[in-house]
Amino acid sequence: MRVWRNVAISIGFVIGGLLTGGAVGFGAGYVIAGEEYSDPHGGGILVGLLMMGGAFVGATAGGVWAHRVIETRRSFPERTNPVQINSNRILILFGAGASFGSEFPGVRVPPLSARLYDELRRFSPELWGALPTPYPDLFRTDFEDAFRQLGNDSPSPLSPAFNPTADYPAKLTGPLLRKMAQFFLEFVPTDNSLYLRLAEKMKKNDWRGVLASLNYDLLLPIALDKSRMTVCVSPWADNCLRLCLPHGSSALLIEPDRVKG
Repeated sequence: MRVWRNVAISIGFVIGGLLTGGAVGFGAGYVIAGEEYSDPHGGGILVGLLMMGGAFVGATAGGVWAHRVIETRRSFPERTNPVQINSNRILILFGAGASFGSEFPGVRVPPLSARLYDELRRFSPELWGALPTPYPDLFRTDFEDAFRQLGNDSPSPLSPAFNPTADYPAKLTGPLLRKMAQFFLEFVPTDNSLYLRLAEKMKKNDWRGVLASLNYDLLLPIALDKSRMTVCVSPWADNCLRLCLPHGSSALLIEPDRVKG
């Protein structure tokens, strides 16, 4: 198969060079003969000679290029079977940027981590807005690291210094997370959402891969529900679209009756 392909490449390049070179030689000979020769016989000979010379040069150049192309192709392994992609082995991972850019400009979307604290402070002034120093600056700098710091700012229950009735900052972790979950519930994909368009495309093509989202918002699960996709989180089954939530989601931190669909 490869031999015949190389032969076809060689013939194609040589014929292409032959025709191109002949045409260039004919054109050059016609112009020169028209300007320099008053004898039509002599002019015709010149045109013929230049056309044959151009054809020879073009064919030679075509052969050289064909050789280079064949040698380049030889550096790549021959595929004995076509590549087949099984959608069951494909995973699409969504991060915060997916939700932030999922709508047209002007539509409110979940903020990125750099702006998340200030949005939460406005949403929940009695809790997020009342955090003592230095936590506001820590959350603005690195949101996830600030949560870790908040959880570590108390003695271990095994420590003699631990006081079970003390108002340690770590006790705020649960209420803060639940309030943040309520904040993310405000975001719902519109009819123009890229999440919804992707879900409808998957539904149309019966895609059965894996979707993984690192986001706390519910834009992706709601879009899948709107498109009437059969989704399973756990346990997984072959007849459904598999959804993986490594960081959890806001739906896991609020009352069950607050989430519908």
